[in-house]
Amino acid sequence: MVVGRRILLLVVLLAGCAEQARTPTTRGGRTIAVLTPAIAREPSAPTILPWSAPFGTIGRFVDLAQQLGREESLATAITVKRFRVRERFAAHLGAALESKGERAVMTPVARFDAEHLPRPPAWNGDLLLDVVVEEYGYAAPTPDGPFIPFAVASLRVFRRDGSRAVDDRVAVNVPRPPSLTFVMGPREPRFGADFAPHTDPARAVEGIDAALRALAFAVASRLP
Repeated sequence: MVVGRRILLLVVLLAGCAEQARTPTTRGGRTIAVLTPAIAREPSAPTILPWSAPFGTIGRFVDLAQQLGREESLATAITVKRFRVRERFAAHLGAALESKGERAVMTPVARFDAEHLPRPPAWNGDLLLDVVVEEYGYAAPTPDGPFIPFAVASLRVFRRDGSRAVDDRVAVNVPRPPSLTFVMGPREPRFGADFAPHTDPARAVEGIDAALRALAFAVASRLP
């Protein structure tokens, strides 16, 4: 009797293994085709309330000169550290989608400008994600600072039939109307009015990378 029960149990186990072999396990979630992100050519260092607000035309010229100086310093820091914005954002985006249970499939396309493609290329998946990182760098309420990491992206999500499921803009640490999608991001590192990230490039790119990561997770959260 005991031998018979053991044989029966062995048959059941083998049958279960055979059934599992015939039915391969599939990963849950959807397959998201992710186009190569488009990235702004240069970093930004804007202020929400510039000098031109209280001082008019003269303030506008001061604003422009100061912002160009800040952005040149930031670009130098990025170059020194050989920080690859596109690659880092793409990696963060893939991780953000995976964390939601989606399967990200990178779909390479040539991107020359920070704008969406006029029409989606051939792709495979449940949805197609097209992201344009319009701005990244450091922003402050006023020219006096503090400047904290920020990033802004517009995104489009397409269905298999070619229709748009999402057409939106998301911003980290700065308001960017008319979009209402605003998320809090990293508050450090900070730079003051003297804003000289080229003197500490490692710290500067650390902040940008953190902002890009926050942006990637904000983009992933907008998928339908």
